[in-house]
Amino acid sequence: DVHGINALVPLGQQGGGDPSETEGEGHGTAVAGIIGAVGDNGQGIAGVSWRASIMPLKFRGSAATGTVSDAIECLDYALAKGARVVNASYGLEEYSQAEFEALQRLRDAGVVVVASAGNDGVDTSVTPVYPGSHLIENVVAVGSSSRSDIVPLSSNYGVGTVDLVAPGVAIRTLGMTAETPLTTVSGTSFAAAHVSGALAILRAQYPSDTATES
Repeated sequence: DVHGINALVPLGQQGGGDPSETEGEGHGTAVAGIIGAVGDNGQGIAGVSWRASIMPLKFRGSAATGTVSDAIECLDYALAKGARVVNASYGLEEYSQAEFEALQRLRDAGVVVVASAGNDGVDTSVTPVYPGSHLIENVVAVGSSSRSDIVPLSSNYGVGTVDLVAPGVAIRTLGMTAETPLTTVSGTSFAAAHVSGALAILRAQYPSDTATES
């Protein structure tokens, strides 16, 4: 690998080290742009943390499918490579003990995991969406809000299961092609990206803080 992994490719096979998005995708690029697009350069948009180093970890393709085992491979890779903040802008409906344990490993290493709450308009204390619904100290579940600080009906919510909301409606960010260098997106994935960028700045300023202190 050079800058991340593509867990959709079996371990050891060519292409497993290239997490680049292909036609019909763009979700990861949009998230990355919100987290860390360079600002003050007169080009496009500015992310939250201009100096963040972003490690793309891919386990879903254009059909937005992906297995828990592939998600865990990405979480463990982030841990092995020294990530300080993990942006988990994805949602799975089924509880996984193995995923829970992967998040615990990240917690024990002091890594904060920022998870999107989901876009089904449901109470996640009743209808969980993972990894955000894993009740672990280092997991921050994020719902979305508009520029008027209104939570849209599409955003999941939940007392004790959604920790905060962040901008996630009509967000301008990076597109993935030269023809569409900018795009407008909405959803809790992009709200989580704002929180990940803010935490990247905080953790850089206070590198000795634990995950819970951050």
